[in-house]
This record gives sequence, structure tokens and C-alpha cells, in this order.
Amino acid sequence: MKFLFSVYSFFCFVLLFGCGLSDSIYAQEIYWSQTSKFPFDAGAVVPTNCILVAKDGAYLAGTSDGAGIYRSVDTGKTWTQSVGTSWYSHCLSFCITKTGKIIAVMNRTIGGIDSSWMLGSTDNGAKFEKLGYPNIRASKIYASEEGPIFVASDLGIYKSTDDGATWFSSNKGLPKGIANAVQKHITGLYAAIEGEGIFRSTDDGATWKDADAGVYFLSTKDFGIMPDGGLAAGSQYGAFKTINGIDWIPYFGDGRSIIPVLSVIGTSDGTLFVGVNGEGGYISKDNGKTWAQVITGMKSTVINSLALDSNGRLLAATITGVFRSNPSPVGLLSTSTSSLEFNETEVGKESILAVILSNAGDLPVSITRYTMSGSDSLDFYIKNSPGKIVIDPGKTFTLEIVFKPSNAGKRSTDFQCSTINNASSSNNIALSGTGTITISDVQNDIGISQNISVSSYQQSLYLSAPSAVQSATLYSISSEQISPSMVNNDSMNYTWNSLSNGMYILAIQLQNQSVSYPIIINR
Repeated sequence: MKFLFSVYSFFCFVLLFGCGLSDSIYAQEIYWSQTSKFPFDAGAVVPTNCILVAKDGAYLAGTSDGAGIYRSVDTGKTWTQSVGTSWYSHCLSFCITKTGKIIAVMNRTIGGIDSSWMLGSTDNGAKFEKLGYPNIRASKIYASEEGPIFVASDLGIYKSTDDGATWFSSNKGLPKGIANAVQKHITGLYAAIEGEGIFRSTDDGATWKDADAGVYFLSTKDFGIMPDGGLAAGSQYGAFKTINGIDWIPYFGDGRSIIPVLSVIGTSDGTLFVGVNGEGGYISKDNGKTWAQVITGMKSTVINSLALDSNGRLLAATITGVFRSNPSPVGLLSTSTSSLEFNETEVGKESILAVILSNAGDLPVSITRYTMSGSDSLDFYIKNSPGKIVIDPGKTFTLEIVFKPSNAGKRSTDFQCSTINNASSSNNIALSGTGTITISDVQNDIGISQNISVSSYQQSLYLSAPSAVQSATLYSISSEQISPSMVNNDSMNYTWNSLSNGMYILAIQLQNQSVSYPIIINR
């Protein structure tokens, strides 16, 4: 085993992401503009679950709170309620079938009774009529180019081969559970089952098999076809993509950290966009290498659905209505990460990590100032600080950030940059690292280095202490006291066996003071 010591404050530190930004950082361009409010309930804000662009270019917004479906033929300047939808509570999803029919999945709960319907429109959403529908609650509907329509529901996957007139179960091989999404790809038909993962059918839904995507897909909310032809999946661990239907790689997030992605979309020019629950939207123009957070102008950080209009403008359905990306060119500062975690570094020594800054926008972005904020800000700095820089559209700039801990334990700060002509919110990176000191440093610190010793063999820990030590106690990272396997009170020797790798707290009680030191055990 190797033993590293750091101060007890490791457990007392709370990392703050994205806090304390200066006013100059928020002097930004605006990426989103809100479309007009729906003419419902005296102009109240109505949550929007889904958004669709009809073949004639009209916007269709599926709402909650009894508002039904709203339609705009002037890019969101005005909205009118689609005929036949006024008393339906929730519109959950849309699709356009091979024949051009728009199908909307509706739902409402009255008196504790849950009811669902399907509505169909043959005039680009101006008027809807009821369709046949099985007794299920659907979450998303998908129409394949070949003609069959599929619905993800609380009873799995249902299929229609007659343009939504009749439906039948398509669940052979699927586990029981709620289906969140369904999508066709060149490698097969895919279904996301809540708590179970992703399943694939190679016979158009007749039978299903586990796609072996792994535990990171247990709560997949959306599928999408990307510009390179790959299938994207938005899950609780970010966004993933597969080309062959077997190998999945993360393209938003590291694939392990929780980032609840609700919606994914890609455009023909290679732009990628994801909607994240609680964080708004992120955009990438370099195939996911760097991302720009775009929430400026948006009143909600929950994007339920995304779509592209006939002019290539991005539409977002949020809990505060429909938002549209602005047509004016702007700069979009992107970063390769939102946080950097340095390796454990001995006090006084340096560790260096790089971060890539890029511009996903259409105009140059100027970075005028770099700052570190927080109590440990002096432990981090930019190597060979470049001063003011300008990043042209599609270009990158690499910064090297140095961690040089002044004390042992968890150290952190927030790196921020002030910008000009930037409509993204990717202006800060959370930095953290752990400073360490050696065993001899700890012994000298408590003043008994000539008598105390700590050693190990395999998974055991041994402490030999002088008479000045009245007691020694070992705690786990969850504050659970670990009883020693052997204690010799005469010589103050302690032995702990069968220890797992991880962090422990060694609390030593002296005659006049108590001293606690975290121990990192890494076999």
C-alpha cells in the first residue's frame, strides 16, 4: 500500500460550480428569444412538452395545463389553438407519417383516472380529429420513413401499419416496463425501457434483444439521428452515439458523471445540440470535442424537446414556452470541460492540465480577462498567461492550468474569463485538486516523529505509538468507526485488518490535544 496524508478539511469542503461570476462576464449577446405567449388563460405561461415543424413550415406546440395544441404560421409571432384540441390536457409527442398526417399523443388525468388519446391532422395541424388508440399511456411517437408508426408507452412498444388507424403490441423480447423512446436506425429499431436499458429489433419490432449498451442507459429519454448517420441516445449519464449499433461512445459528458440529457438533435452542417435538465442547452460544432452552454435569453433551464424550422433556426420546447435561436451571428465560447480534477499533488509541487477553448459561433470571441475566485485561488494559475486573445469562428486555443497546493487537503477554485461578443454561458471551469504531505511531515507536525510509526502489509494497518498517545481511532469516509483487530494497551500498538482501498480518518488523542489526519490507502 501507499499512504498519503492530507488535512481533515478534505471532508469539510463543498465545491461550488459556476458561482460568483462578475458582472462583466454576463455582458453577453443573447442566443434565444421567446416566441409569443399562447392565448390561454389570460396570457399565463403554459409549459410546452414538445415542438414540431409541419411540412408547410408551421410551428406546432404541444402543451400542458389543458391548453392542447397551438399553431403558429408566422415563426412564433402569434399562436392560435388548433381546432379539436381545446379540452385535451397534455400533448406529449408529435410525428409526421409517410402520408403527411400529423399524429399527436394526448393525455389527461381527471379524478385520479388517467386517459390517453391520439389525434390526427391532414392539414398541417390546423385541425385535429380523434384516431383509434389502445388503452395505453404513450410518452413518444415515431413514424418511420417506410410507413410503420411506433409508440413508446407505459406498456412497452405499440405499432401501427395503417397510418395510426389500429395498433398492436410489439413487445416480444422486451422486459415489462415503461418505454421512454423509440427510433429507427440503419442497424435496427431501438427502444429505451426505463430501468432496463436499450433494446434493438432487426425485424421491425417483431422481436427484441438487449442492445448491450450498459448501465449508463437505464434511463434513456431520447433518440436522434446525427449528421454522420449515427444513432444518438440521451441518458442520465450524458449523450452517447453508435454507428454500428454495438459500440456506444459518449459525445457529451464523460459517460460516467450524471448529466440528465432530455433531448438530442443534429443538423446537416454537423452541429450537435443537447438539452439538459436544469442546465438548458449545449451546442457543439466540432463533433463534441468542445461545448458551449447556451441559455442566454431563456427563462427556463429545462428543455423538453428540440426541432429545426424551415430556416434552420433551432426551436426549444421548455416549461416556460417555446424559444427560438436568434438569426443574428454571434460568438459562442466553448470549453472542452466544465471542471478539472487534478491528481493528488505534494504540497509545493505542480500538476498541469490543459483546457481547450474554441468558438462555435459565427463571429470572433474576445477574452479580455482571466480570474480565479475562491478561498484557494492562489493554489491555481494559468501557465504563461496569454493576456487578451481573440478566437475566430471554428478555431481553438489551449490554456495550461497549474495546480500548486500550498496546504494539504482538498483545494478548489473557479476559473472565470470575461468575454466580448459571446452568447454562450461557458465562461467558467471548476478547478479542484488534493494537496498531500508525506508520513514524515505528519509525524513532525504532531511533534512525536521519533516514536510514532505507521506501516502496512497487504490489507492491514499497524500503528505503534508512544505513551503520549492516549488512544487512536480509525474512521471510514462515512464516519463509521472501525474497530481494531488487535490492541496492545501496554505498548499502545493498534492493528486494523481487512481494510479496503479508500479514505480513512486516523484520530489520535494526546494528553493535551486531539489530532486527526485523513489517510488515503491505495494498494
